[in-house]
Amino acid sequence: MTIAGRNKTQLIAIAAMIVLSVVSIVLGIMFFVNNNIENIAEIKSLLRQNFFLTSYQPPAVALSIIVFPILSLIFLIFIYNMFKTTHAVEISFFVAFIFAIGFESLRLIFAASNLANMLSENISLISRVVYFFRLSAIFALFVSSVFAIKVMSRQISYVLFAVFFVAFLLTVSMPINNIQVNKFFLFGDDNSYPYKFILFFGSFVACVNYFIAYALKNSKVYLKAALGISILVIGYWFMVYTSTYLFLLLGLPIFVLGSILFVLSIHTYHLWE
Repeated sequence: MTIAGRNKTQLIAIAAMIVLSVVSIVLGIMFFVNNNIENIAEIKSLLRQNFFLTSYQPPAVALSIIVFPILSLIFLIFIYNMFKTTHAVEISFFVAFIFAIGFESLRLIFAASNLANMLSENISLISRVVYFFRLSAIFALFVSSVFAIKVMSRQISYVLFAVFFVAFLLTVSMPINNIQVNKFFLFGDDNSYPYKFILFFGSFVACVNYFIAYALKNSKVYLKAALGISILVIGYWFMVYTSTYLFLLLGLPIFVLGSILFVLSIHTYHLWE
């Protein structure tokens, strides 16, 4: 993928995130106005806890979801301006990761819609779409770490297609529980443990690979990149599984800090080394 092609793709991604951000804010407003939380599993028992930051709070979940497309939009614009004239294979895949996390906003449909008037078989398709983008995001992050060790190909578009295709195949095979929406605004959480393992393992290996890249390249800049990606992965999982304001308050700054450190490190490496 050429720099011009990557830039055009990023502009399309930015436009898509603008739309998703607006829709997410609208759905979020609907949620807070209607407070449509009666379908969330175990909410009555969880709300008996008194400590505000640690007790389950549906608004905290909704806020974490709204933040995802906004963060995606901000970082897509930031990366576009930073790498407009710089070729960095790792960043091409990191852009795919940043773009994919924006689709966590689809979970707001569960919170803002009246599920009683919709067939669960139809609405549960959104869960598969969310898991498709989660798998795609982590796979893109993993492939980014592989390319950081050794650039094997400049045909980035084909590799990205393979990433999304494998994620699609895994998502299609995923069993979905259509009975109820869980506390993270998603169907099928009880049946998703194998996929969670894939996601966590992919995240872990991606972090390890960047430390391997640091050892092979013997560059302090890549050490910062490895630390950055490790920090952002921690923040990412805090935000994905936010159920309290405490998780949100921890996850958001950790994710932002790690992302900025990673992007600046990769930019410095390709600019000066």
